[in-house]
Amino acid sequence: MLTIRFMRFGRRHQPAFRVVLVPKRSKPVRGKYIEKFGWYNPLKKTFEINKERITSRIKEGAQVSSPVWNLLVRAGIVEGPKRPVHAIAAKKDVPGAQSAESQQEETAVATAVDENPRESAAVSVEESDKDA
Repeated sequence: MLTIRFMRFGRRHQPAFRVVLVPKRSKPVRGKYIEKFGWYNPLKKTFEINKERITSRIKEGAQVSSPVWNLLVRAGIVEGPKRPVHAIAAKKDVPGAQSAESQQEETAVATAVDENPRESAAVSVEESDKDA
């Protein structure tokens, strides 16, 4: 399976990206790609993309990464909504973790004790005087 994604090039603190076609499971090795479609400069917000080649590869079945998809939508090459790039992962339930209700009960008890510590100390002193 092939994917269309960004490949970073440029100097330190001056990023620029090539829009390239690479195997989906490959690591982003510098300079190794099947086909180059264009470039994108995020500092100046400029880009150049070969529209005919990229649309033909998409029709052949190449997948498009989310950042490249958003660039293609902005350029008007593909139709559709933009994709969220930084999705927030849902937290999994950890065994042994407390439920939300029990955590709320504990915080309510802790706040009740913390609200007036002098009264709770005075009550304990009075109780100890009664016992003696």
